[in-house]
Amino acid sequence: TWGGFCDESANAAAGEAYYGGRVQVIGEPGALYSQVHSVDANSLFPAMMLRPYPDISKVRQVAPTIQNLEAILNDPDRLCWANVRLEGGERSPRFLPNTNDEGRRDWDSLVFDGWACEPEIRHALENGYELVQLRGLYCAYTIEPFSAFVRSFYQLRLEYQGANDPREFAIKIVLNSLYGRFGMRDICMRIDQPEKVGEILEAGEWVEEYELNFYDGHGGRWPYLEEIEPSKKANSNWFGFASFVTSYARVELARVIAAAG
Repeated sequence: TWGGFCDESANAAAGEAYYGGRVQVIGEPGALYSQVHSVDANSLFPAMMLRPYPDISKVRQVAPTIQNLEAILNDPDRLCWANVRLEGGERSPRFLPNTNDEGRRDWDSLVFDGWACEPEIRHALENGYELVQLRGLYCAYTIEPFSAFVRSFYQLRLEYQGANDPREFAIKIVLNSLYGRFGMRDICMRIDQPEKVGEILEAGEWVEEYELNFYDGHGGRWPYLEEIEPSKKANSNWFGFASFVTSYARVELARVIAAAG
């Protein structure tokens, strides 16, 4: 865990920049399309894990000034994450992980407002985006914590592939899922079994412990209860790793999309 290594706010800020991978529907959601072409980056997350990452033991909060941000971006031994507002130009690529009014990810906006990691901040500034606001800034010295792990297991995977050994699939899962361990969040348990939901509601003492919601929205036919306070606590996380893995990957994917036209 990050406790004892850096301030809680640094980990929380990095958590705000953890948006996951880029999944985007190019077309009308729910429509059927024929002759669809799919391009997949082989082992993208493990490849990104070979890059530098912020050292949990050497994190600093610095004044959010343009001068400080530029100094960190020009320092190969430091990485940053920042609370920014970025606005793109007419020819800027649309790649930043925005969220629309419905709470869904929106990859088509030229305006980004929130916490972002250095790979995306740098790529945005190099491609016509203007830094309109800078509201928060953390930095850390770099380490390469995953290089030996990735190289060792990837070599083992190649050996298993060559021997037609089914254990190759297990190695693939390990390589692609390790980063997510550092992005674990506290979980609010959900109760959606009709009998159990009915029992709790009838007891009448659920208001301070649960929120009542419906899977079908205003239809009100499919209720579920969700804890207000999470009962399942993450026993380890450092969003500085998880957020940067996915940030690196989204930038790499943006470059591929741009190259494909």
